[in-house]
Amino acid sequence: MHKDSIFGIDIFVPDPLFLYRDSNEKIDIMNFFDSQNKEELHIMESTNYDSDTEVNHISWEFLNKNNQHRFNYNFDMKMFFPDTLNRLLIDTKYRIDKFYGNYVGDSFNEDSNKQIYLCSKGS
Repeated sequence: MHKDSIFGIDIFVPDPLFLYRDSNEKIDIMNFFDSQNKEELHIMESTNYDSDTEVNHISWEFLNKNNQHRFNYNFDMKMFFPDTLNRLLIDTKYRIDKFYGNYVGDSFNEDSNKQIYLCSKGS
């Protein structure tokens, strides 16, 4: 990274309701049109958050319009809390020049849903 370079990070603030819900609970996420199979599919989501690793294990169940199971898609999502991301940046010698809580540019606070960092190379 050049000494005059800046880089940005745009990441959401982990929502406790997303992280700590019952792993058996399925939440209605969205509908979409599957262009390969030419059918409308519905996604139901379940999560299982591991607070030790800060990884949320997510499962999406895809259903057709008759609520018949089509397939599952499982993925993991690392959760970055503001204190963790701040520490990682500082420990790796980056300087946090700006820290916003939304796209409007408001300062980060307890009501923010985004973590937007503008950083530069520290000394």
